[in-house]
Amino acid sequence: MKESPTFSKRKEKKFLVNYDQIQSLKRLIQAKKTKFLTDHLAKNTKFTSIENIYFDAPSLASYHDSIKKTGGRFKMRVRSYSQNDIKEDRVFLEIKTKDEGETLKKRVAFKRDWLDKFVVSGYYPLDQFLEINDGKTKALNTIKYITHLVLNQDFRPVLKSNYVRYAYKIKGSNTVRITIDDELEYMPLIDQFPLKLPYKEHFNHDQYIVEIKYVGKKGLNEISDIMEILGEPTKFSKYCFGIYGLHKASLPAPESRKMALNEINLPHAQLI
Repeated sequence: MKESPTFSKRKEKKFLVNYDQIQSLKRLIQAKKTKFLTDHLAKNTKFTSIENIYFDAPSLASYHDSIKKTGGRFKMRVRSYSQNDIKEDRVFLEIKTKDEGETLKKRVAFKRDWLDKFVVSGYYPLDQFLEINDGKTKALNTIKYITHLVLNQDFRPVLKSNYVRYAYKIKGSNTVRITIDDELEYMPLIDQFPLKLPYKEHFNHDQYIVEIKYVGKKGLNEISDIMEILGEPTKFSKYCFGIYGLHKASLPAPESRKMALNEINLPHAQLI
């Protein structure tokens, strides 16, 4: 699976939207089906299932840098795709950097069965790696930096996320891409999250995540009707949502909440 160069460097607008907004958005895209195309690798595919495994330092440096909006902040992850219930053997190691309002994503193709050894020792079969990556010099520079994070900065898997993505683009245009993420789930990959800062943005599980990836104002002008439905964009990180949400869920409930819950006495449901 390749990603066009247009979207390796882009600007992003993110939205947390409700069910009614999603229905309005889908109706608009359906009404203008001569303008919009689904944007998935496999033909006749309505959605792609995405799995991310996020890596971070023991101090959760990427999490804290994201909250503090540190210049040059980045996230490292392994991303894999499934379409039509087929999970690819190939995965992607990615570095996603955020600076001065722009997002730069560098990625290299990797084999799923190389991951365990790579995380422990930084080893991967170089010849096979080069076979599955275009742009050999660029791929080598990217994997060299990722290996440095694993071996010298002790980056390790800390969080897994899964969601379903619906993706659309404008026919004949390479300036804008629209994605809708649904069924977002998180799984911790470490026992505790050593957080020094809370994450103040909130995500409710009845919300949908819509992202507009675009290059230049022309892309936004082409979807002005969609922007009206979505309303004001907000700034958030799915990685930070997951880390802080799981951290909060692991904390013991305050005594007042425990007492209130214990006072509720309901009969057990009868099986019919």
